[in-house]
Amino acid sequence: MTPACQAALLFAAAALAAAPRAEACTPSTDPGACDDGTGRTACTQAPPGATGRFHLTVLGTGFAPIGACVYVSEPTVGYTGDVVMHKGSTGQASWNTFNASHRGNGLRVSNLVWDSAWEDSGLGTGQRSPKTAALRVKAALAWIHQNVHVVGAAAAFCGAGTSGGSGALLYSIMHHGAGELFDHVQLQAATPMGRIDVGCTPRQAPVPTDCPGVSLSPSYSERSASNFRKWTNVRSCLKANRTQTDMNGWREASVASAGARRAFDKTSISAFWCQTSPNETLPQGALVFGAANDQISFSTRAPAFQPDGTQRCAANAACRPYLDCATQCAGEAATMDPAAFNRMVADMKLNCRPRH
Repeated sequence: MTPACQAALLFAAAALAAAPRAEACTPSTDPGACDDGTGRTACTQAPPGATGRFHLTVLGTGFAPIGACVYVSEPTVGYTGDVVMHKGSTGQASWNTFNASHRGNGLRVSNLVWDSAWEDSGLGTGQRSPKTAALRVKAALAWIHQNVHVVGAAAAFCGAGTSGGSGALLYSIMHHGAGELFDHVQLQAATPMGRIDVGCTPRQAPVPTDCPGVSLSPSYSERSASNFRKWTNVRSCLKANRTQTDMNGWREASVASAGARRAFDKTSISAFWCQTSPNETLPQGALVFGAANDQISFSTRAPAFQPDGTQRCAANAACRPYLDCATQCAGEAATMDPAAFNRMVADMKLNCRPRH
């Protein structure tokens, strides 16, 4: 082979390696997800004990294509159900905090990790919506429900999300129908997406929160605002030049927006916050749950329980979400409080039960 041919082959190989990977599958729904078969090479954040790695291609008309990894860890005692874990921020890391505890309580754990920020729909030059982008989350959850949970389809299917991950789950159940999948949803630091328009307005007065005696401004920090500028493609968040059009778009993109489902018949809900030096997720959460916990309710065929094991609500009785405020912690991380961590473990163990 001549040097020129060798050079040409090397160039072609390099170009092929640099080219975007062709999609190896096509979902059967819009939006939808499918296993593209690259999990073993594309998914490198497997938590200890994970026995399954799947890489999903997620497609839909409301967002640019995105990939996601699903790491599946089987329970270490008899199987009782499935729980999907979604980390905060952009969801690009695996939330493993509860894996060992949940597996020890009989739950199969699926850690959902995105290739890029799930909140940025990536389409068009105008205003974007994390609420629309959350259709990606619903599509991935539906894939897990159908392809992982199917082995124990008569058992419970549950979810847990922290901070931005709590927003992913709230969008999914309140706007995209994931209540038809989930039996129980547990949230931590819920949620930065309560009212994006309020968060993007600087120096908002403190509002009562769901933690006793704690009032706090729902305006975003500059760090949070910079994220929403990217995710909504509107640069005026916290800026003096924001317009009514900007505000209207942010309101529509919020969890607490028109059309949000607030009463559930198949899904129980719990939420946990850290009330020590909290950030805006606490007052933003109050804009979703109500400072008196009066904005969301559920009534399901299975009873709901307090973390101490006492019954909170009887089967088929109206119930409000269980709300919990930790004190031995800082910022968003209620899990820093050992007692709150144990309450979260118990809440999932007791309430991740069939409700459909």
